[in-house]
Amino acid sequence: MLNSMNKRNLFASIILIILCGFYAYFTANLETRNIQNTTQPSFFPWIITVCLAILSFSLLLQSFLLKKGQILKKASAPRGLIILGFFLSLAYLALLPLIGFLGGNILFFAGLSRIYGEKNILKICLFSVIISIFIFYLFRNVFQIQLPIGILESVLS
Repeated sequence: MLNSMNKRNLFASIILIILCGFYAYFTANLETRNIQNTTQPSFFPWIITVCLAILSFSLLLQSFLLKKGQILKKASAPRGLIILGFFLSLAYLALLPLIGFLGGNILFFAGLSRIYGEKNILKICLFSVIISIFIFYLFRNVFQIQLPIGILESVLS
């Protein structure tokens, strides 16, 4: 027997799966370009479709696996941390053209890690640098999307 939360999750997941189907249909019918070595216009819509499908099916599965009375606890962040994260995001956007994607992301991820409780400076630095470099080269080499380089232009060009 499904409790009220599971019923809501079931209903929401079915609606999202239907929306995902429509989105996939329209994505499949996007025009293609005959330009070599470029991503097609449907590339990112397919990524969105796949992510939405995975999350929707996860919600559907969760609605059947949670037993009656079992609730996933939602952790809420203190209001101060949310505001600090918002201002960090604004600073990131303002500095992005100046210091570039790689430098901006390293500082942004380090700031978010610190704001949300990580105290180990080595972990913060390693996480921020490795994830930022991975994302930068993923977009640059796999997706062939040029991101702002900023002050690192002489090193990365």
